Amino acid sequence: MKHEKLLRFLTAALLSFLLSFGAVASMATGLELNEVSMGKLALAAACVCAAAALLGGTRFGGWFLAFAALLPAWYLLRNETAWGQLQDMLYKITRYYHRAYGWSMVDSPFRGTGPMEIPVLILGIWLGLYGGFRLSRGKNCTDVLLLAALPLIASVIVNDTVPQPQYLFLWLLGVALTLLSNGVRRENPAWGSAAVLLALVPAALVLGLLFRTVPRSGYDKHPDELQQKIVDWAQSLPDLWDRVTEDMAEKVDGTIQPESINLKNTGPRIKRVYPVMEVTAPMSGTVYLRGQHYDIYTGAGWQASQGQESFGAPRTSRELGRIDIRTRTVRDVLYLPYYPEENLTLTDGAIDNQDREKESAYTMRGLPSHWRNMVLSATATAERPFFALGRAENSEDRNLHLPDGTYAWAVEKVAHILSGEVSATEVADTIAQYVRNSARYDLDTERMPWEHTDFAQWFLEESDTGYCVHFATAATVLLRAAGVEARYVEGYMFTARNGEEVTVTADQAHAWAEYYEPLLGTWIVLEATPADLGDDPVPTETAEPTQKPMETTEETTKAPETEPDTPEISGKDESVPDVPEKKPVDLTWLRWLLLPVLILGTLEGQRWLRIRLRHRRRGRNGRALELWRQLERLHWALKTPAPEEARALAEKAKYSRDGISREELAVMKDYFDQARNLLQQRGWHWKPVQRWLFATE
Repeated sequence: MKHEKLLRFLTAALLSFLLSFGAVASMATGLELNEVSMGKLALAAACVCAAAALLGGTRFGGWFLAFAALLPAWYLLRNETAWGQLQDMLYKITRYYHRAYGWSMVDSPFRGTGPMEIPVLILGIWLGLYGGFRLSRGKNCTDVLLLAALPLIASVIVNDTVPQPQYLFLWLLGVALTLLSNGVRRENPAWGSAAVLLALVPAALVLGLLFRTVPRSGYDKHPDELQQKIVDWAQSLPDLWDRVTEDMAEKVDGTIQPESINLKNTGPRIKRVYPVMEVTAPMSGTVYLRGQHYDIYTGAGWQASQGQESFGAPRTSRELGRIDIRTRTVRDVLYLPYYPEENLTLTDGAIDNQDREKESAYTMRGLPSHWRNMVLSATATAERPFFALGRAENSEDRNLHLPDGTYAWAVEKVAHILSGEVSATEVADTIAQYVRNSARYDLDTERMPWEHTDFAQWFLEESDTGYCVHFATAATVLLRAAGVEARYVEGYMFTARNGEEVTVTADQAHAWAEYYEPLLGTWIVLEATPADLGDDPVPTETAEPTQKPMETTEETTKAPETEPDTPEISGKDESVPDVPEKKPVDLTWLRWLLLPVLILGTLEGQRWLRIRLRHRRRGRNGRALELWRQLERLHWALKTPAPEEARALAEKAKYSRDGISREELAVMKDYFDQARNLLQQRGWHWKPVQRWLFATE
């Protein structure tokens, strides 16, 4: 084909640029790496990809490119500024994984605040060199696609942002063109290059149309919707196997609060600490934000009944001030504090976010500081225990009802727990204390065995561990058995600081019970989950708690840079203290170890690649010609002429129609072995020359 070399150069340079620049720019914008100039990155990637594509077609181009790849590594290790920026970038990336999975972090001089341009540029150079070289050879480029995907994957798994769409578009375009032309380029490089150029415009148009049609009203106007889809999909993958149920599509979508909770699927949970929302509260202390309550207990789960009811502050409450809530993504429910000043209408246990809002604000009120004394004083003259009122029969009230099997054992257990309590609050406190002491808090609690039919009974009588879902369910069931109206609630619990913005994270998703105190005419939080902070119980008031608040790290109270934003559904992580930040790892020693490892890895890699390419030569003629090339290098090192018989065999293999026989190929192999042994006898230093410079087998 006419202009074949030019077409191969252009397509290799184009594809490597799209893959390398798109991947690195996506990582830089997705992880919000500081002060990275996209213009410099694009210029460097273009120059490197063009040079790699040009040299990739030459005989010694691989050597030049390998040497070129070592120069940035040498600069990175020798230059203090570059090394500091690398540490800073590693710190920022590993910080995300630390918050999500509790892994160790890399130490850095600036703790993620300084520029990170140099290591990002070097990463782009490496990807461009390798991609341009491989693509210019017309070989299978699966390895190039995998390497180009790594930076993008690293920026999506645990952060709350996705790459800027223009860079993600370039990367996807490069992937599409590479995959479309991969088979053609392997069979006929010339036609493969033409296929890339012909498919460029149609692929760009189709991909651009896809970017615009994924959101409802256009991608450019609503990038958050695309972000939500990508992040929610990535977050749902680990849960797909365990959630093959009818409502699985809603449950794996982190922005949807499920209408029912399947307690049989409540098993071990991984602590995840990515940001969910920012909240500014008018006081310091523990704050509960209720999202959804469930009032129908089936023994194996919770369901929300249909209907409307009012939720607001009691008449005797006191004003605390304004609370502002801003979620990272659009949720289908609005989160409410205890207690909003205005009476709000709950529909099916929650407030539906019909307007797709991310921000909400309420005037927050709190119970009177002496509300417990008020309740106790009002019931001090009662003639019989309060809990006896609800034990005559299983009530059909939705906040008192229990399945027949559950009611039988729960009433018997309550009879042994309570002893003379009069008010609903006294009953609730006694039951909460019993449930807290019944098991140890542990996120690694196994699922309830399938032969059991009642989750609360299994937890209280057989399981020795549990987390908030277990404790809240058991407390709600026992409260109902005692005749106290109660229901199961899911939302978030966190520690607020007066007037300061606090970041609420996924591990602070929580479940609790709330009971109705008739003397106050309102619902009150009952915390039955043991706190991992000591022996004191978790506070039950939403303002000015008497117990010390949950500990939070500075990273939790400040808005983290990134990480995926998908709320935890039933049984997931809850409000327990953050994993203590592990001591940063000092990597000073690594800079001295990394250079020899990098050099050795590069040398071994190029040797493996060259040997692999040789083995692709078919037939005895190809093998004989390759042995002759190696034989020439060995005799050049020996400073002796190559045997004439071997030269004749090589010419016969190259020009003869019949080629050489097996016996002649064996003769050529003998000449090669003799020359290799002679060179090894010259001294030990010739062994690395043969291994890495000549890549002899």
